[in-house]
Amino acid sequence: MPKDASLLAKEFIAHLKNIEHTRAKMEELFSQRKIVKRDIELVYSGLFLDAVTSFERFIESLFVQLLCNKATHQSRKIKGTLTFTSEKQCRTIINAGEKYVDWLPIEKTLNRANIFFDDGEPFVRVEIHATKQKLLKLSSIRNAIAHRSSYSLAKFQKHVIAGQALTSSEKTPLGYLRSVYITYPVTERRYQEIIADMAFVANTLVKRTV
Repeated sequence: MPKDASLLAKEFIAHLKNIEHTRAKMEELFSQRKIVKRDIELVYSGLFLDAVTSFERFIESLFVQLLCNKATHQSRKIKGTLTFTSEKQCRTIINAGEKYVDWLPIEKTLNRANIFFDDGEPFVRVEIHATKQKLLKLSSIRNAIAHRSSYSLAKFQKHVIAGQALTSSEKTPLGYLRSVYITYPVTERRYQEIIADMAFVANTLVKRTV
């Protein structure tokens, strides 16, 4: 029996909450000087890459399960352009001969959605609320951390930190993630802001209206 697509979002968000507990614990240890800056930056690197990988996995699961009727959506206008007899067949067509496909940057998902879903729904919803720009920033940070190439760092400069008043340490991918963006009512770091953006997108993709 198909499950409600909202369960996929709930599972993903639950994972984000779990790794947030780890981040908070590590920040506490850092404040107590039990770990050093390099330690905490490695924690941020690992947690952020894990979060983005989980986000990409959520998008893929939602896409495939909606398309092959393994999941139901609250909105009745979500409809695939093709009919598949199995999830395996669905993945074979989507992957077009490749072992796997990327879902980020988000344009990759949008291009695929416009082929396989009527009006690209629900994935075209990321084009509202400036969400698409936030996802571009997310991908730029991920690539800068994972690849550390001059190209990925240039994209990080352009799409993430350009025009912002930051210290020299905050102009690095990991320094940016740890930088504080609000102090009231509680201190929060940009990492938490980006994680919240992912949760927002997940909920946006599975609810009835936007």
